[in-house]
Amino acid sequence: MKTERVMLPQLIADYTEATRQAEKFGFLVRDTELQAEQIASLTSLKDRIKEIKYAAIRAKDERAANILFHLQCGLNAQISFLRVWIHLKEGKFYRAWDSLVDTQEYISIAMRSDENGVGLEQFLERLRRVEEVVFPGYRLYNSWGVVMSGGKCSICGRAFSECDHIEGLVYWGRLCVRAAAKFIRMDHVALVDEPRDRRCVITEITTDDGYFRDYMTWKKTKPAGKKEQGVAGKMTAKIFDFNMLEID
Repeated sequence: MKTERVMLPQLIADYTEATRQAEKFGFLVRDTELQAEQIASLTSLKDRIKEIKYAAIRAKDERAANILFHLQCGLNAQISFLRVWIHLKEGKFYRAWDSLVDTQEYISIAMRSDENGVGLEQFLERLRRVEEVVFPGYRLYNSWGVVMSGGKCSICGRAFSECDHIEGLVYWGRLCVRAAAKFIRMDHVALVDEPRDRRCVITEITTDDGYFRDYMTWKKTKPAGKKEQGVAGKMTAKIFDFNMLEID
C-alpha cells in the first residue's frame, strides 16, 4: 500500500477536527484575532495536505490525490468563510461578498473531487442563509463576453482543443481549466440573473432623490445628475474579477 494511502485516515481525522474547531468561529461576534488564528491553523494543515497530494500524484495514485484535493478545498472553504466575518467587521463589504462566493465555489469543487463530501450540503445551506440575512441580495449580475483563442489544459498541458479532459472536472487532484488563453477582444457586457461569476455585482444605483447610492450600505455616494428622459436609472458595477481560486 502506498504511503499516501496509509496517511489518509490520519489526515481525514485531522481535517475533521480542524473543521469542527473552525465552525465555532464562523460567526460575526467571534473575536477577529481568534478567527485569524483559525485561518492560520487551517492554512498550515492545508499546506501539509497539498504536499502529500503532490506525492500521491508522483506515485501515480489518482484516487488518493483526488481525496486529498477534496480535503484541500474543504479547508479553503472554511478559510474563506472566516474571512467573510473579518471583512464585514472591517467594513469591507464587497470583499466579504467575494469571500462568500469563494466559499461556495470551493465547496462545489470539493464535491466534484470526491463523493464522500460529508457535511458539505449542510455547509452550503448555511451559506444560503448567511447570504439571505447578511447581504441585500442580487437579482442581476454583470456578465461579460470575450472572444478568445487557444489555451492549454491545466491537467496535461496540451492544446485545449486537442486533449480529452473536460473543463470543470477534477483529475489527479487538480481542477481542469483552460490556461494561457489569448484574449482577442471584449465582445459585450450584459445583465443576467445567472452569471458565470457572482462576484461581478452592481455596486451603485441611482434613486429617485437624485443620488447614486452604494448598493451594500445604501449611503449616498455622489449626485446622479439630471435624469434623462426614457432612462429608468443608472448604475455602476464590477464587470470582471481577477480573483483566482486555488485549483491545484
